[in-house]
Amino acid sequence: MRKRIKPIVLFVFFASIFSFLVISKTVADIQRNQLAKNKTLQEAKNTNQTKIPSSSSSDSVEELDQEFLNRPIIDISGWQLPSEIDYDLLAQNVSGVIVRVHSGAQAKKENAATYLNGIDK
Repeated sequence: MRKRIKPIVLFVFFASIFSFLVISKTVADIQRNQLAKNKTLQEAKNTNQTKIPSSSSSDSVEELDQEFLNRPIIDISGWQLPSEIDYDLLAQNVSGVIVRVHSGAQAKKENAATYLNGIDK
């Protein structure tokens, strides 16, 4: 024998879905209006201000950000000795470094990069 779904359960289910959709649309509209309002205020502020020198303009900041993002991210571990790394040169040429701090169950006595407990030297 099949169980019948009570009409009140269906009503509550669909009413909650409908109210969720209405609330999310309302929140999205409010956020869109605030964004448009902030944009118009920013444009009005920019037109009232004098021209900013090009060295500190947003274009040069975007160019620097893009240049920084195009740099590689490197991975170093205990195999790269700190005395062999020129950190000033490294900082100028990479945007990030991944440092392994533990090798887990792969630590062996002959592994010169880690101590026997697995932590990098």
